[in-house]
Amino acid sequence: MIVTTQYNKKDGLCALVKWNHSPYQLELPYQHELSLDVSDNRLALYGSCHYNITILNETSQETILFTLDNGNGILLSNLQFSTEYSIAIRSISSAIADDSSLIYQRNMSNSNDTNGILEHRFLTPKCNEIFGSGSLECAPEPVKNLEAMVNSNGTVKIQWIPSSEPNTILVYQLLYQSITNHYDCDNDPSSIYINA
Repeated sequence: MIVTTQYNKKDGLCALVKWNHSPYQLELPYQHELSLDVSDNRLALYGSCHYNITILNETSQETILFTLDNGNGILLSNLQFSTEYSIAIRSISSAIADDSSLIYQRNMSNSNDTNGILEHRFLTPKCNEIFGSGSLECAPEPVKNLEAMVNSNGTVKIQWIPSSEPNTILVYQLLYQSITNHYDCDNDPSSIYINA
């Protein structure tokens, strides 16, 4: 399986997933023992154009039924930056593909049968690898070692280590809130903006 990540305005960050879906594209380890007979279940399953594909990352999982057209893969769109994804692809018969019920799709994705499953992990690029350093398209890198020291006069000194690319930061937003329930204290969260 080959995964190529790319970005375009229509699909966002996406990955083109390609795999050998025909016994003629890849020499199988047992091919010398078989005649290439379509009645052989292993080859018929391998050469199917109907697939169950499960895509998952740390926060979500999606299973879809997919029918391969003249291409040799599928485009996964609107992926997240800097995220590890796992893909599992299983060929299915056309009779199963016609049963598009969600219950069946869930059963297929939870099946413990690992025969004929192709699996692959890949990491999507960072936002700044696509848009360049300092782009407004990307969320800024978080600050490090945020510290707050209360002075004897009641003021607070707040300091931090800026991101590794401080030239890309225009302003910082400082959010603060009282943690005591004193009648004099304002318990609503407040914020101020500080020039970088």
